[in-house]
Amino acid sequence: IDCGDEVLISYGAFPNDPFLMYFGFVPDDNPNDTVTLFFDVDELFEFIERDETLAAEALRMDDDAKSQARAVSSSALSCTIDSVDGALIHICDDIIQIPWLDVVRARCRNILTGGRFSTKIAEDVALARSNTLSPNAALALAFRLHKKAILIAPLRQSLAQYEPTA
Repeated sequence: IDCGDEVLISYGAFPNDPFLMYFGFVPDDNPNDTVTLFFDVDELFEFIERDETLAAEALRMDDDAKSQARAVSSSALSCTIDSVDGALIHICDDIIQIPWLDVVRARCRNILTGGRFSTKIAEDVALARSNTLSPNAALALAFRLHKKAILIAPLRQSLAQYEPTA
């Protein structure tokens, strides 16, 4: 490499978490950024049992269904801005027979309003526009806004079904 040549580095297809923790930046547009919706299948079932709308829809929430679901996934169930974990879709639609979008929509709403974040989106936007943040605080805010954008995506998708067609 000659002096002054541009060096291009590929950091890989990672979510924003390792970029922030290990490299100290958050990509502006990262299609690989994720939000964990459920840390495991048991958390998924607990959420469904606590949510009165989902619990009423559940046709199969017995021990057999839980065993089948655990066989499908033993890891966290997450989503990106454009997609939802295929294992979560399979568990919801095929094993417990609850539409996956209903579960994801309820969980995204729950995460946004349930205390995982200490600020509301409007507060974050106001902070971003204020230009009063330190570089580290601006970085943390960008990270948080990316996560919230992922959580809003399924809510927008469900609203789109009610928009009038031209």
